[in-house]
Amino acid sequence: RRASARVIALLARGVRRELPDIAARERFDGLVMDQICVGAEGVCQVIGLPLAVGCAALAFHIESRVPPATFAWRYRPALPFRVRNTIGQFAFNLTGWSVAREVAPYRFRHHLRPMGYHYINELRPSLVQVAQQPACFDFPRRHLPDHFHYTGPWIDDGAAGQRNFPWDRLDGRPMIYASLGTLQNRLESVFRLVAEACAGLDAKLVLALGREGASLGGSLPGDPIVVDYAPQLELVRRATLAISHGGLNTTLECLRAGVPMVALPITNDQPGVAARIRQKGVGEFIPIRQATAPALRQTVLRVLGMAEYRERARHFAAELLRIDGPGTAAALIETAFATRQRVRR
Repeated sequence: RRASARVIALLARGVRRELPDIAARERFDGLVMDQICVGAEGVCQVIGLPLAVGCAALAFHIESRVPPATFAWRYRPALPFRVRNTIGQFAFNLTGWSVAREVAPYRFRHHLRPMGYHYINELRPSLVQVAQQPACFDFPRRHLPDHFHYTGPWIDDGAAGQRNFPWDRLDGRPMIYASLGTLQNRLESVFRLVAEACAGLDAKLVLALGREGASLGGSLPGDPIVVDYAPQLELVRRATLAISHGGLNTTLECLRAGVPMVALPITNDQPGVAARIRQKGVGEFIPIRQATAPALRQTVLRVLGMAEYRERARHFAAELLRIDGPGTAAALIETAFATRQRVRR
């Protein structure tokens, strides 16, 4: 998390230095910033550029009833857990000190409001906030800002099947798809652990390493199909189960395909995604530091063997397939930039 904060701080420095000239030269009608790219909102306020916020990961909005997205805590609204959530959020905010240190002098120099505990909620002067996280995949909330909108998954169906894949090696057995995404995917030991856990099951394992040219040295138990990149959408649609790091993109792709999951959350918002996977009844999770091959195998067998997980995942699929996430998000952003008014729910 501290490493991520340092990267965000460097990004804020670049935005502060480069954005005003770029916006003037290109004559932007508005700017869409990721919710974690703190600093862009201050520049937009200074130069008068309309701003929209896109939440590609879990919504990081703070309220005491909802655990911080970086923790795999269950949703429990009782007072002791609200105190725990508040302390956890304060501790998480401290990891972003490098970001605040980069942004605060700029805000002070331009007489902008100081950053506070709930700063991430509003990101003033944002006119609209759109999240690809659907409302059905969140904990109950009471205090979202009035210009926040759940829109649903931002999935490009046209991306399916764009890469070569040895389809002939799928042997007709149920298929388990495993991926750690494209960012935190250099944990070779985890891929080997997944292979060991799935060896001997009546299923074919596909391991997607998530990096161009990546490979695993030596043989793996169970003879899984191992590829550097995979046509993920196409494989998820054929899968019986998905094992992942709990990234929101992969999770939403699985939900939209009605595929139950086992998550091995590593960092960032992945623990929060994993907590929602369990709470919604569409899978289970094991924290990466506690994962062993026997524990993972037992969890995989439980999710594969219980129809409730599949039924809940299919229920989510039916709901998400009715949603046009990209279209809804685009329409909200266009309205904000055209009217220069806050787009309220």
